Amino acid sequence: LIDAKLCTKDRFDFNRIEPNQIRSMGLLEKRSGHAVAAFVLGMSEGNYVVSWSTINYYMNLGYKSISLKDCEQFITLEDWVK
Repeated sequence: LIDAKLCTKDRFDFNRIEPNQIRSMGLLEKRSGHAVAAFVLGMSEGNYVVSWSTINYYMNLGYKSISLKDCEQFITLEDWVK
């Protein structure tokens, strides 16, 4: 399960995640036992992939958004598809 979000700045605001996405991505990862859901984020430096489990981790810590500087788990879309 993948969802794409275009970021107007180099920060992904979690309020852009819809409630149905939270439920479906969480359920999919819970049932599969590993990271199978992700967001592709379009940023000025390129397109990046970050897993739902990473986003959920930061949300549970109280973050309202993340940037490339906040999160080492961002990988380029090109590297992800290899």
